[in-house]
Amino acid sequence: MRAIEARARKVEQSNLAAQREAAALRLSREVARLLRCLDPSAADLAPLAEAQAARPGPLAERIRKAKHCLGGKFTWTEQTRWELQQFLKDLTPNDKQSRLSGSSLGAAFADYRWTQPSQRPQEVLTQVGLAPAEFGELKHHPRPAIGQELHPRRPAGPQV
Repeated sequence: MRAIEARARKVEQSNLAAQREAAALRLSREVARLLRCLDPSAADLAPLAEAQAARPGPLAERIRKAKHCLGGKFTWTEQTRWELQQFLKDLTPNDKQSRLSGSSLGAAFADYRWTQPSQRPQEVLTQVGLAPAEFGELKHHPRPAIGQELHPRRPAGPQV
């Protein structure tokens, strides 16, 4: 039984790590998209991120917070750079304005996968336990018995 519990804990930890990795990837992509909206022609996003983070204001604060959440550095792969090019092709002026407000970063920060395991929604619910089956007591027709005979009822409403 202990081996099963240890295995379950190991699987849960692995799943939590994968969820955090997915949340970090989302946040990294959102920062990259924001930076592309700020300067579509920037050759390298890392210096742009540093320059934006050094500025005052709420947007710079969100970039600094993202950098902290991502371990103190931004890392973008070739895949991410390609995705950004595709993103820019489909970007509308309204989408750009929305991104520049920082709302997409706010959504990435609010991702439930960043929370601690004890705060996850599925752990807030009570544990449901099933009673062990009594296999020797199985009945052919498991429905409850009817204690009284049923009589037809009269229709509701005034009687004519």
